[in-house]
Amino acid sequence: MIKFRCSHCQQKIGAPDDYAGKRVRCSKCRQPIRVPSPQQAPPGERARVIKFRCPSCSQKIGVSEKYAGKRVRCLKCRQPMTVPSFEQEAVRQPVKAPAAEADEMLAGPAWSEDLLSSAAAMEAAAPPEDTLRVAPADATADDVRSVKCPACSASNRSDTQFCTTCGETMPTMEAPAPAMSAAAKVPLAFGASVGFTLGGAIGWAIIASLVGLGWVNWMSLVVASLAGVGLTLFSDKRNAALGLLAGVIGLFGMVCGKVAIAKWAVLPAMERALEETDWQDMEPTEEHIAEGMKNPHSLFRAACFQLVDEGEFEDEFARKVMATHYDGRAPIGEAEQVMAAIKKVEARLKSWDEEQKREALRAQYVRDVKAMKNFGKAVIGAIAESTEQDANVGQGWRQTAREANELVTGQRSLAQTRIGFFFALIGTFRLLDLVFFPMGVWSAYKIGSGRE
Repeated sequence: MIKFRCSHCQQKIGAPDDYAGKRVRCSKCRQPIRVPSPQQAPPGERARVIKFRCPSCSQKIGVSEKYAGKRVRCLKCRQPMTVPSFEQEAVRQPVKAPAAEADEMLAGPAWSEDLLSSAAAMEAAAPPEDTLRVAPADATADDVRSVKCPACSASNRSDTQFCTTCGETMPTMEAPAPAMSAAAKVPLAFGASVGFTLGGAIGWAIIASLVGLGWVNWMSLVVASLAGVGLTLFSDKRNAALGLLAGVIGLFGMVCGKVAIAKWAVLPAMERALEETDWQDMEPTEEHIAEGMKNPHSLFRAACFQLVDEGEFEDEFARKVMATHYDGRAPIGEAEQVMAAIKKVEARLKSWDEEQKREALRAQYVRDVKAMKNFGKAVIGAIAESTEQDANVGQGWRQTAREANELVTGQRSLAQTRIGFFFALIGTFRLLDLVFFPMGVWSAYKIGSGRE
C-alpha cells in the first residue's frame, strides 16, 4: 500500500503498489496527481493476503495478514466476523507480482472483492478499533452500482476511480436517484391505511343493506385487517408502534362501518316499520288475549271502561272503581257509590260469553295504546317546551327535544331525527361484536407489526 498526500489539497490517499508512477485523480479536489513509488522492502517481508468468505452472505473478502484474529465488518451485509489466521486458510495465497496483485484486497480490512472502494477510502487500512468498519461513509451497498471498465470490460463499483484489473481511469457516473425517504412514506402509509379501512367499511354497509345485518358481522374483521394492509404498503420496517397504529385505524374503520350501517340499513328499516304500523287500529295478538282471559283484573278493567264508553261512568270515577276493586279500599265519602259501581261491573262480566270477553279485551288494548301515545306526546311536548325556555340547556339538547316532539306529532320522519339515528346505531351491535371487534384489532396489529 502506497500512502501519500494530494499535492493540491493535502488529502491523505492510499493506493495499491501497482499504481506507482500512474496518474490518478484526488477523490476530494478531483485534481490529477501522480502516485509516487513505494518504499523498497525486503523481498520476503511483503504482507500476505488472507482470503475467505463472509459467513453471513458468502461474499469473498481479502485482508492483510496483520488482521488475523481481529473483528471486521463485511461491506456487503454489514455483519461482524472474525478474520481467520493465515494457517486456517484452506489454500495459502502465494505472493504475487505487483501486476497480478491489483485484484487483491490490499486497500484495507474486510475490503470485498466486488465492493472495492475509492482511493479516498483506502486509507482506512488500520482503524484504531478492534472491530473495523471499512465501508466508505458516503457510499452504501444500496446506492452503489456495478459498471464495466471501458478498456478491459472488468466489473467495478460505480464509485471506483480506477479499474481494479487494468488500472485505467473509470468514467464518472451520476449518483443514483435517492429512494423515497422514510419521512415521505409516513403520510402515504397512513393515508393508504385510512383509505383501505374506510373503503372496507363502506362495502360492509352496502352489503349489510342488501342482505341483512345479521349475515355480515364477520366483515368487521376484514375492515380492520385492511387497515394493517394499507399501512404496510409503504412501510419497509414494521414494528410494534406501526402495529398499534394499524389497530387504532382498524377500530376506527369498524366504528365507521357501524355508523354507515345504521344510516343506510337499520334506520330505513325502522322508518318502514313505523310507516306500516297503524297505531289507531292496532290489534292485540292472540297471546295478549289469552293472558287477559286468565286475569280477572284485566277483564274487570275492560268491562269498567266499556261502561265509561257507554256513558254509565265518568273516566275519573271509573279509575276509583278499579282502585277499590284492586285493594279493597274505597274513597272516603264515595264508598256507597263505588261499591254499587263494582257490583254493576261484575254483573256486566257475568252476562258476557267468551267471545264478548275477547272483544272487550281487544277494545281495551286499543284504548291503552291510544292513551300511551297521547301521554308520550304530552311528555315529549312538555320536555321540548321546557328546554326551549331553559337557558342552561345546550343547543344540542334543545334540538333533540324539538325533533322528538315533531316526530310524535307527525311533522318529522324518524330518519330526520338524532334520536332515531341513536337507536339505529345501537341496533347495529350484536353480542358477536364482543368477539369480532377484539379479533379485528388484533389482526390489524399483527399485520401492521409484521409478525406472523
